[in-house]
Amino acid sequence: MPKTDTTHGSTTRRPWVRARTAGNAAPQSVTTSKARASAKAPTRTAAESDKPAKRFVQPFVFDDVQRGMITGALEAADIGDPTGRAIFIGAIAYELAAFRAEAAQRAPSPPAQPEPKAAPAAAPTQDHPLSALSRSAAQLVSQIEQIDEAARTTLSEALKRTDRFARGYGADYLEALRAELHRIALAAEAADPPAPPKPRPRPRRAKPIDPATISFIRFAAKAYAESLEQAPTPALSGPFAEVLRTIAEATDTPLQINARALKQALQAADT
Repeated sequence: MPKTDTTHGSTTRRPWVRARTAGNAAPQSVTTSKARASAKAPTRTAAESDKPAKRFVQPFVFDDVQRGMITGALEAADIGDPTGRAIFIGAIAYELAAFRAEAAQRAPSPPAQPEPKAAPAAAPTQDHPLSALSRSAAQLVSQIEQIDEAARTTLSEALKRTDRFARGYGADYLEALRAELHRIALAAEAADPPAPPKPRPRPRRAKPIDPATISFIRFAAKAYAESLEQAPTPALSGPFAEVLRTIAEATDTPLQINARALKQALQAADT
């Protein structure tokens, strides 16, 4: 029913005002709200879209042999009870899996085998003349001492035939020659200058400890203390180090178990 205006006692018909329907234009307030919402929405860059999601690492599953090796190492050291040993093995399962996954990613690919090359010719050694003379004279002395009587007689006769004065070359001559050659060998050896000293090898820098190894040892130390109720020590001959070596051996895990790693990890665990 149409409304009427009764002002001043008259009845005036007020028609309905119809909204414009051309294009069904949205109110300005609604349009502005949508624009603001669109401007606030975060946009992903191409690099973020291509970045893979972080994978969840499943805990390491110990088989019966591996559990037996680790449990046996704890039993041999009289550490913990059956329940505590089982809790310790279960506690390190996730950290061990995470360490193995990281170690597998760091493992370098095998280098390509280069083509075989011909071995370079060995550089000739520079020998001092007096050193060579000493060796040669000593060799002649040894050879003269080793010839038998028949050879000595043959040599003496040959020397006499080649001497224009036809002098004799008996046993006394060969003995005098041997003694003189021996004296030359000793004199040349004494006069030979000493070889220059070899350069001292530079001390090798200690290989840095893998941070992942420190993290695993630190976690294992806390699980060791809480599950087995015994404080771990950094001694390489101690039970904690032996348990770590057994874990590495049983699971074929490349753990660096040395004094530096143990000391650094346990110091970090105390802080």
